Order: sequence, then structure tokens, then C-alpha cells
Amino acid sequence: MSELENQETAAFNFQQKAERYLSEGKLDQVYANCSKALKISPNSGEIYKILGRQKMG
Repeated sequence: MSELENQETAAFNFQQKAERYLSEGKLDQVYANCSKALKISPNSGEIYKILGRQKMG
């Protein structure tokens, strides 16, 4: 697996964790995981959507 694939996998895993924490109402964990994901993939619209849902929730 290439370094890029490893980074994409890591960003996806942080995104998945953020979505799970959002459903559980753990907003600090949502923000923490989204922040980690954005450090890897700063242009990910999906991660910004999760942050937006966090703010609305």
C-alpha cells in the first residue's frame, strides 16, 4: 500500500469515527476526529459536512 493510500485510509477512519461520535452526541470527539482528518485531507467536503452537522446538532 502506498503512502497516499495509507493517508486516505487514515482520513477515512477518522471520518467514520466522527460520524459515529456525532450519532452518539459526543461533539468534542467529533471535532477532534474531523480535525485529524482535515490535517490529512484538507479539501474533503464530507468532513466539512460532518462539522456542519455538529454545529447544527
